This record gives sequence, C-alpha cells and structure tokens, in this order.
Amino acid sequence: PEPEPEPEPEPEVPNSSSRRPLLHHTDGRGLAVDYAFSWEPSQRGGRHVRVLLFMINTTASTLGPVVVAIGDSEVQVKKVTPNRPAMAIADVEFAFALDALPATITVSGVAGGAKHTARASLRPVAGALLRPQNVGEDVFAGARDAMLEGGAESAKKVLLDPDLANAISVRDILRTCANVREVRVDEHAGVVEAAGEALDGSGKYFLLVTVSSSGDAKVSAVGDDDGFAAALCAQVQAAMQAANDDD
Repeated sequence: PEPEPEPEPEPEVPNSSSRRPLLHHTDGRGLAVDYAFSWEPSQRGGRHVRVLLFMINTTASTLGPVVVAIGDSEVQVKKVTPNRPAMAIADVEFAFALDALPATITVSGVAGGAKHTARASLRPVAGALLRPQNVGEDVFAGARDAMLEGGAESAKKVLLDPDLANAISVRDILRTCANVREVRVDEHAGVVEAAGEALDGSGKYFLLVTVSSSGDAKVSAVGDDDGFAAALCAQVQAAMQAANDDD
C-alpha cells in the first residue's frame, strides 16, 4: 500500500494571539476547531475583533461545508479535507466584557452523509479587547501615575526560566497575549512597557513587566476599569507561565 501523505503545515498567522481549542474532534464528528485572536483591525470596526478559525479534519473523508456562527458573525468553509487544515476569519462583536459568546458549528458530510451541529463557547481574553497605543516614556509614566492615584494596580509575579529571563523574551510573550504592538523595551533595566485602549473607547490600560537576571518577573497592570486591568494582568502572567512550561 502507498504511504499516507504527510499532513500539510498549517498556515502561519503573524500578529495574533496563541491558539485555543473551540471544538474537540470527538464533539465535531471528526472535525476539530481552534481559534486565535488577530491583532489586525476588524473590517467591521467598532467593538469587532477578528477571530481566526483553524479547522482540522481527523477523518479519512472530506467534510463540508462547515458553518461556524459566533455571536453576530457567521462564516462558511466549503470543504475541509484530511491532512489539509483550513482557516476562516470571523469578525465578531464583543461588548467590552469578558463574557463567553455562544458558538454553533454545523458540519456536513459526516459519517453516512449526515449533518452534525455542535455547540461551544468562545471566551475573549482581555488582551484581545484592546486597540494598541503608542506612548513615549514620559507620556507612559505620567498617565500610569495619574491612574494609580485614582485606581488600584494589579500585580502578579512569576519565576521565569533562565533563557526567558530577559526583556526581549518578555516582549515577545506579551505580543502573543495582548494587542499591544508598540512595546517599549529597556534591556539594561529589564523593563517592558505597553499600552492599549478599550475597543469601545471607554478607557486606557497600561502594562509594565520588570524582570531580573535571576528570573523574578513582576507583571503590573492599571487602567480605567480595575477588574479588566486585573484580568489583563492575570492573562499576561498565565502566558509567561505557559512559556515556561513549553520551554
């Protein structure tokens, strides 16, 4: 028998968050779906976020069409063939909140030619609900200090592995979990700073990460909504811990 073809590599997607599972293949009758948040602006503007959908067919037969509905958005992929990942983009509207949105995935062509509908939920991460801001050193420090006078700073610590205990690595981790393309880095001081504005224009948020040569890192976040700043801080800490685990 001829050897099975090697799976094709999945498309590279720059300027996006790390991927998360949306649908396990056992629930999708052989179709698995992952998602990530794109840092590119949504064509629909406002509070819409571009959600990247990655579809993997784990069966031996072609599946499709596949229809994914998330909130007010719906996308369709005509077919997903084995060993050939497919990708779609949905522009999804999020209120400035971290509530999960219901998702419905309808797959045609499953065993017996039937149609299967699965339900899931897509939970936004705080970093995806930001619009990046470019701030100079003086502006950053002044705005952050002013916010600290009227709000609470959220702070968390993590011990980084030696090869991650530097400002450049921290910057790269930060870019995978929050829409903050303009990141200030002071390698000598071990300081990484970034800022973003809420998609609905309701406020600004500032992130500060300090890391020592011994690997002790402190993540701080402050902004107009203390609860959202705390969620942003926790998300960055979790991403840094995940980088440790993957290293």
